[in-house]
Amino acid sequence: MALTNAQHDTIMQEYDRLRRTRARMIAQRTEEVYAKIPRFREIDLLIPEEGARAGIAMVEGQKDALTRLKSIYTGASDEKRRLLEENGFPASYLDVPFHCPDCQDTGYVGQTRCRCFEQKKHDLLYASSDLKTLLSTNNFDIMSDSYFEGEDLGRFKKALARCMRFIDGFQTEEGYGNLLFFGPVGSGKSFLSIATAGKLMERGALVRYYSAVQLFEELSAATFDREADRPRGALTRELIDCDLLIIDDLGTELTNAFVSTQLFHLINERDLKKHATIISTNFDLDELRARYSDRVFSRLAKNYTICELSGRDIRLLQTI
Repeated sequence: MALTNAQHDTIMQEYDRLRRTRARMIAQRTEEVYAKIPRFREIDLLIPEEGARAGIAMVEGQKDALTRLKSIYTGASDEKRRLLEENGFPASYLDVPFHCPDCQDTGYVGQTRCRCFEQKKHDLLYASSDLKTLLSTNNFDIMSDSYFEGEDLGRFKKALARCMRFIDGFQTEEGYGNLLFFGPVGSGKSFLSIATAGKLMERGALVRYYSAVQLFEELSAATFDREADRPRGALTRELIDCDLLIIDDLGTELTNAFVSTQLFHLINERDLKKHATIISTNFDLDELRARYSDRVFSRLAKNYTICELSGRDIRLLQTI
């Protein structure tokens, strides 16, 4: 799945740092060896000279020039290894290994991303999300339905089953969809949203989580504040291009024409690109229709699987 340009640059800068660190270490060790073994420096200076002579000899047609050069290189390598060992250095002292021998710390093997790049990508996406913290208390491993009973339990199980189908079909053409959780405070909406995201992040999905207040504050700053950390275009691309966008507690923001317009733009553009969205809200469907524009409600009603949750506030029950 796609990284933003900034995220790709972050990873490539890390590879550049690894290569520079390795080169600096080799240079430091080389100077250490030169200071203790002057002959080692002489050999290093001799090799390019011999290479130049061999090149001239090959141009002149001397057939054994390449053989002589290989012999010189072999002899120099053997002598250098012996000198290192005689002076208390490991024979491989100057052979500083790459962090990844497959790509030699470039991130690519040929035109293909190395396995280490994919791991760095996964780590970056995970670390850059608030979900890293939220997942510690909102994940399917610690889930319990013991706080529900009767009709509330039935709704929770139905919503859970829809989450599982959402996960199974994620990023498949036939499985594309969105989820809308609504219900009272503490009924499990955020829990299911975040736990679902966690499962997808384990697969390397690019997930962005925002509370509604945070989302529209950042969009407002990017639109109206010239000194904002991120320009409007960059933030909008991130919100539209990520694999999964979570908008938590929709309705807690100060709703106005700007918010309604931005909300419609996000859900519409993401739907056009078949990028999934999960929204949670304390409002029921009638309240959503009244609070936002008809076109926003139309998109939600048409393109989202609606999951109603109910019951007492789980967070309060957990303190009893």
